[in-house]
Amino acid sequence: MSVVAKEQTPGWRLAEARPFDLKDIQTLEVDEYGAPVTFEPARWLVCFVPGLRSQFWHRFVHPTHKHVLMLKPNPDGTWTLFEPWWTRLLVRTINTDQAVRYLRWAAMGDALLVEEDVPGRGSQIRGWSNCASLATFVLGRSYCVWSPNGLFRRLLAEARTERVDIADFVKGCLGAQPSGDLAERTAAAA
Repeated sequence: MSVVAKEQTPGWRLAEARPFDLKDIQTLEVDEYGAPVTFEPARWLVCFVPGLRSQFWHRFVHPTHKHVLMLKPNPDGTWTLFEPWWTRLLVRTINTDQAVRYLRWAAMGDALLVEEDVPGRGSQIRGWSNCASLATFVLGRSYCVWSPNGLFRRLLAEARTERVDIADFVKGCLGAQPSGDLAERTAAAA
Protein backbone atom coordinates (compact mmCIF):
# COMPACT_ATOMS: atom_id res chain seq x y z
CA MET A 1 0.00 0.00 0.00
CA SER A 2 1.28 3.45 -0.86
CA VAL A 3 0.15 6.90 0.23
CA VAL A 4 0.18 10.07 -1.87
CA ALA A 5 1.41 12.87 0.37
CA LYS A 6 0.50 16.52 -0.12
CA GLU A 7 4.19 17.46 -0.11
CA GLN A 8 4.77 15.25 -3.17
CA THR A 9 2.15 17.02 -5.23
CA PRO A 10 2.58 20.79 -4.94
CA GLY A 11 -0.37 22.64 -6.40
CA TRP A 12 -2.68 19.64 -6.25
CA ARG A 13 -5.79 20.04 -4.16
CA LEU A 14 -5.89 16.90 -2.08
CA ALA A 15 -8.18 17.06 0.91
CA GLU A 16 -6.12 14.39 2.63
CA ALA A 17 -3.69 11.62 1.81
CA ARG A 18 -5.58 8.66 0.38
CA PRO A 19 -4.41 5.07 0.72
CA PHE A 20 -4.03 3.20 -2.52
CA ASP A 21 -4.10 -0.57 -2.56
CA LEU A 22 -3.05 -2.56 -5.63
CA LYS A 23 -5.93 -4.97 -4.94
CA ASP A 24 -8.25 -2.13 -6.01
CA ILE A 25 -6.98 -2.52 -9.58
CA GLN A 26 -8.26 -6.09 -9.75
CA THR A 27 -11.80 -4.90 -9.02
CA LEU A 28 -11.71 -1.81 -11.22
CA GLU A 29 -14.73 -1.60 -13.51
CA VAL A 30 -14.11 -0.58 -17.11
CA ASP A 31 -16.38 0.50 -19.94
CA GLU A 32 -16.87 -1.32 -23.24
CA TYR A 33 -13.60 0.15 -24.56
CA GLY A 34 -11.53 -0.91 -21.55
CA ALA A 35 -11.36 2.56 -19.97
CA PRO A 36 -12.03 3.19 -16.25
CA VAL A 37 -13.98 6.37 -17.08
CA THR A 38 -16.34 6.86 -20.02
CA PHE A 39 -16.11 10.20 -21.84
CA GLU A 40 -18.34 11.57 -24.53
CA PRO A 41 -16.44 12.67 -27.66
CA ALA A 42 -15.16 16.22 -27.26
CA ARG A 43 -15.13 18.84 -30.00
CA TRP A 44 -11.81 20.58 -30.61
CA LEU A 45 -10.91 23.74 -32.48
CA VAL A 46 -8.09 22.43 -34.66
CA CYS A 47 -6.04 25.46 -35.68
CA PHE A 48 -3.71 25.42 -38.69
CA VAL A 49 -1.38 28.36 -38.29
CA PRO A 50 1.69 30.01 -39.83
CA GLY A 51 4.96 29.75 -37.98
CA LEU A 52 5.77 32.44 -35.46
CA ARG A 53 9.47 32.28 -36.26
CA SER A 54 11.05 31.32 -39.55
CA GLN A 55 12.24 27.71 -39.78
CA PHE A 56 14.38 26.17 -42.51
CA TRP A 57 11.66 23.69 -43.48
CA HIS A 58 8.87 26.30 -43.88
CA ARG A 59 9.64 26.73 -47.58
CA PHE A 60 8.72 23.06 -48.17
CA VAL A 61 5.21 23.18 -46.70
CA HIS A 62 1.90 24.99 -47.20
CA PRO A 63 2.27 28.80 -46.92
CA THR A 64 -0.17 29.09 -44.00
CA HIS A 65 -0.47 25.58 -42.53
CA LYS A 66 2.98 25.32 -40.94
CA HIS A 67 1.83 24.23 -37.47
CA VAL A 68 -1.25 22.72 -35.88
CA LEU A 69 -2.56 23.17 -32.34
CA MET A 70 -5.87 22.38 -30.72
CA LEU A 71 -8.10 24.21 -28.23
CA LYS A 72 -11.13 22.89 -26.37
CA PRO A 73 -13.41 24.96 -24.13
CA ASN A 74 -14.24 23.41 -20.75
CA PRO A 75 -17.52 23.78 -18.84
CA ASP A 76 -15.76 25.60 -15.97
CA GLY A 77 -14.70 28.50 -18.22
CA THR A 78 -11.15 27.30 -18.82
CA TRP A 79 -9.71 25.90 -22.04
CA THR A 80 -7.59 22.83 -22.78
CA LEU A 81 -4.60 23.57 -25.02
CA PHE A 82 -2.86 20.80 -26.95
CA GLU A 83 0.26 22.09 -28.68
CA PRO A 84 3.05 19.83 -29.93
CA TRP A 85 6.44 21.39 -30.59
CA TRP A 86 9.88 20.09 -31.51
CA THR A 87 11.01 19.50 -27.96
CA ARG A 88 7.83 18.99 -25.97
CA LEU A 89 4.14 18.20 -26.01
CA LEU A 90 2.23 20.91 -24.15
CA VAL A 91 -1.14 19.93 -22.71
CA ARG A 92 -2.33 22.66 -20.40
CA THR A 93 -5.47 24.16 -18.90
CA ILE A 94 -5.47 27.87 -19.76
CA ASN A 95 -7.73 30.82 -18.98
CA THR A 96 -9.81 32.78 -21.49
CA ASP A 97 -7.25 35.57 -21.91
CA GLN A 98 -4.61 33.00 -22.84
CA ALA A 99 -7.05 31.24 -25.18
CA VAL A 100 -7.76 34.53 -26.96
CA ARG A 101 -4.02 34.90 -27.67
CA TYR A 102 -4.02 31.49 -29.34
CA LEU A 103 -7.23 32.34 -31.18
CA ARG A 104 -5.57 35.50 -32.54
CA TRP A 105 -2.83 33.25 -33.93
CA ALA A 106 -5.49 30.88 -35.31
CA ALA A 107 -7.14 33.81 -37.11
CA MET A 108 -3.95 34.08 -39.21
CA GLY A 109 -4.62 30.59 -40.62
CA ASP A 110 -7.56 28.21 -40.73
CA ALA A 111 -9.58 26.46 -38.04
CA LEU A 112 -11.88 23.46 -38.03
CA LEU A 113 -14.32 22.28 -35.37
CA VAL A 114 -13.65 18.54 -35.14
CA GLU A 115 -15.23 15.86 -32.97
CA GLU A 116 -12.77 13.31 -31.62
CA ASP A 117 -13.42 9.60 -32.16
CA VAL A 118 -14.17 7.57 -29.03
CA PRO A 119 -12.77 5.01 -29.02
CA GLY A 120 -9.98 6.14 -31.25
CA ARG A 121 -8.89 4.33 -34.38
CA GLY A 122 -5.34 5.68 -34.24
CA SER A 123 -2.37 3.46 -34.86
CA GLN A 124 0.56 3.13 -32.49
CA ILE A 125 2.79 2.37 -35.46
CA ARG A 126 3.26 5.90 -36.76
CA GLY A 127 6.95 6.50 -36.98
CA TRP A 128 8.08 10.08 -36.62
CA SER A 129 5.76 12.24 -34.52
CA ASN A 130 5.23 15.87 -35.40
CA CYS A 131 2.43 18.31 -34.57
CA ALA A 132 0.15 16.95 -37.31
CA SER A 133 0.62 13.26 -36.50
CA LEU A 134 0.17 13.86 -32.76
CA ALA A 135 -3.01 15.89 -33.33
CA THR A 136 -4.28 13.08 -35.59
CA PHE A 137 -3.61 10.61 -32.79
CA VAL A 138 -5.39 12.75 -30.14
CA LEU A 139 -8.41 13.01 -32.44
CA GLY A 140 -8.40 9.22 -32.81
CA ARG A 141 -8.03 9.14 -36.57
CA SER A 142 -6.47 6.14 -38.32
CA TYR A 143 -4.87 7.91 -41.25
CA CYS A 144 -1.22 8.90 -41.41
CA VAL A 145 -0.36 12.50 -42.12
CA TRP A 146 3.00 14.24 -42.03
CA SER A 147 2.09 17.89 -42.51
CA PRO A 148 -0.44 20.28 -40.97
CA ASN A 149 -1.94 20.90 -44.42
CA GLY A 150 -2.32 17.14 -44.97
CA LEU A 151 -4.26 16.92 -41.71
CA PHE A 152 -6.32 19.99 -42.66
CA ARG A 153 -7.38 18.41 -45.97
CA ARG A 154 -8.25 15.05 -44.37
CA LEU A 155 -10.31 16.63 -41.56
CA LEU A 156 -12.05 19.07 -43.90
CA ALA A 157 -13.24 16.11 -46.00
CA GLU A 158 -15.06 14.58 -43.01
CA ALA A 159 -18.81 15.17 -42.83
CA ARG A 160 -18.77 16.00 -39.09
CA THR A 161 -16.10 18.70 -39.46
CA GLU A 162 -17.10 22.36 -39.58
CA ARG A 163 -14.94 25.17 -40.90
CA VAL A 164 -14.64 28.02 -38.38
CA ASP A 165 -13.92 31.69 -39.07
CA ILE A 166 -11.98 32.58 -35.93
CA ALA A 167 -12.63 36.33 -36.24
CA ASP A 168 -16.40 35.74 -36.39
CA PHE A 169 -16.12 33.09 -33.68
CA VAL A 170 -14.38 35.44 -31.25
CA LYS A 171 -16.69 38.37 -32.12
CA GLY A 172 -19.73 36.16 -31.62
CA CYS A 173 -18.55 34.83 -28.29
CA LEU A 174 -17.12 38.04 -26.90
CA GLY A 175 -19.54 40.45 -28.54
CA ALA A 176 -22.80 38.70 -27.71
CA GLN A 177 -22.40 38.84 -23.96
CA PRO A 178 -19.40 40.96 -23.00
CA SER A 179 -19.73 40.10 -19.32
CA GLY A 180 -19.94 36.35 -19.95
CA ASP A 181 -17.13 33.91 -20.39
CA LEU A 182 -15.91 32.92 -23.86
CA ALA A 183 -15.19 29.29 -22.96
CA GLU A 184 -18.59 28.82 -21.32
CA ARG A 185 -20.46 30.17 -24.37
CA THR A 186 -18.28 28.18 -26.75
CA ALA A 187 -18.96 24.96 -24.86
CA ALA A 188 -22.68 25.68 -25.01
CA ALA A 189 -22.52 26.42 -28.75
CA ALA A 190 -20.54 23.25 -29.51
